[in-house]
Amino acid sequence: MFVGQGDQIFMNEVFLKYLTAPTITSGGNPPAFSLTPDGRLTAKNADISGNVNANSGTLNNVTINENCRVLGKLSANQIEGDLVKTVGKAFPRDSRAPERWPSGTITVRVYDDQPFDRQIVIPAVAFSGAKHEQDHTDIYSSCRRLWIIR
Repeated sequence: MFVGQGDQIFMNEVFLKYLTAPTITSGGNPPAFSLTPDGRLTAKNADISGNVNANSGTLNNVTINENCRVLGKLSANQIEGDLVKTVGKAFPRDSRAPERWPSGTITVRVYDDQPFDRQIVIPAVAFSGAKHEQDHTDIYSSCRRLWIIR
């Protein structure tokens, strides 16, 4: 059905091969869909599939179902869950010995202020002790690990 009234045309069903219009707006108040001449698309309850490219914007209450990569800097002020942090410690060297062989104690303190359980992975330490002589006295290098977890 095609009806003209005043400066408006009413059609129940339309098939157009091409449409040129300065602005396209759906019915309803407020409209659920609009496309403006500058390319601004506004759609309420939109399901969009395929590749999405955006240069700016805001996402609220979204879920990332799969893995993602952040190639730039990520800033966050509320993270729930665990993050991985690694720390490397060099063994102290005995300054009394001319060779400065490894000798001493490493203390690692872990402070946990999160309400969930964490897994702490402590890699193996390979140490090869040796007997040294200084001023006709035998000195043995030593290695000790001490873990304090609070």
